[in-house]
Amino acid sequence: MVLTYMVGAAFVLRGYVKSLPLVGAMVFVMFAYLLSLTQILPGTTRDHGLYMIAIVSNFILFYLVYNFIRHQSAWRDVWAILAVLNVLVLIYCIIEMVAGSAGIRFFGMSELEIKSARAETGRLSGPFRAVAMTAEYMGIQSLICVYALMRFSNVRSRIFWFGLLAGNLGFMIATGNRGGVIALAIGLAVLMYLFRRELGFMKIITWLSVGAVAFVMSAFVVVNYTQYNVLFERLQETEFDGALPDTRQGWVRMWDQIIAKPIIGHGPRLRLMDEQNRRIPGYTPITYPHSGYLYLIYTVGVTGLLAYMLFFTALAREYWRARTTGTDDPLLRGLPLLGIAILVLFAVSQARMEMFRYMLHAYQQYLFMLVGAFLAFAHVAMERRTDQKTPDAQRASESPKKLELLSRVNKSSDSEYASRQ
Repeated sequence: MVLTYMVGAAFVLRGYVKSLPLVGAMVFVMFAYLLSLTQILPGTTRDHGLYMIAIVSNFILFYLVYNFIRHQSAWRDVWAILAVLNVLVLIYCIIEMVAGSAGIRFFGMSELEIKSARAETGRLSGPFRAVAMTAEYMGIQSLICVYALMRFSNVRSRIFWFGLLAGNLGFMIATGNRGGVIALAIGLAVLMYLFRRELGFMKIITWLSVGAVAFVMSAFVVVNYTQYNVLFERLQETEFDGALPDTRQGWVRMWDQIIAKPIIGHGPRLRLMDEQNRRIPGYTPITYPHSGYLYLIYTVGVTGLLAYMLFFTALAREYWRARTTGTDDPLLRGLPLLGIAILVLFAVSQARMEMFRYMLHAYQQYLFMLVGAFLAFAHVAMERRTDQKTPDAQRASESPKKLELLSRVNKSSDSEYASRQ
């Protein structure tokens, strides 16, 4: 987070920050947080202040990545970075599996210790220290892998991306997170629907079959050769109380606290530091709601929820605007539609888990980096569409009245030239 602020300052001082897209929506989000700060209890200023520093760094990273791609022509570099980061996350998960609950400490440093906090329950936490966020990450990266397989025909590239896809699916299964699998299924269905005209029915079946094969292979390895094999048991044991699953009954119990301050919320941060050993008059610890939407309503109220919805809706609109681009680069051309599928997966996934917890700041930065990158991908694609217009295409895009006026001028000029001859 500190590095994010330092690099952000360097970008500003060197004049690298040239564009601030969606700045209105971002300001609305910050305004909602400032409103909620008026509701915090005395003695909790430091907790909420640290949380706000983390939230602001998310938007700093969003604009850093966007401007780096947009103005440095580095969109392929960032695409490669997404792949490299995915490999590093998989390596971390492998180390966590091997370490188990005992843990592995590198160079004797506690900061470099990796251990599986939920190994005894047969669930993998991953580098984000939350099974749901690790599952969501694996789902998003799986969509990226499927898209890469659709675009690359080179044998080596396809082997790499298929292996990455199998790894993502395998570690998603290892998290034992049911919602992650459901969100991925919905995101994959949206991705196939968005590319239905380009792919056709048979290719859609082919790519769905590729995904199914990768899932079955990964499930076979995880279930038979690791202790992180509780996903299918949890799916089988799922029970519902009305429309709610058994693990989300807290949604109803939290409603009384929400309606107490529904407009501007109770303050940016839900859980406080070392709260069990502190005496804060008027403060009652509350459990996490396991829903991003409920988390926002409780902390920053309906105002904050609407602000975030405006921000992500504006992102989706920009992606949609770039869906039909004239660029001859097939990888770049389809990235805006991939971005829409990712946003759908994210929206579905956040219904059953919140990324806004203070301890999940690393995942927040990944998500804001990702959506900033895809916004830049969309705008680069639209710029290339504009730059590649031929003179005839530019004339065809002009208004009918302008074309009619130009036609009259041309006819007048032709008549005058003929009379002189």
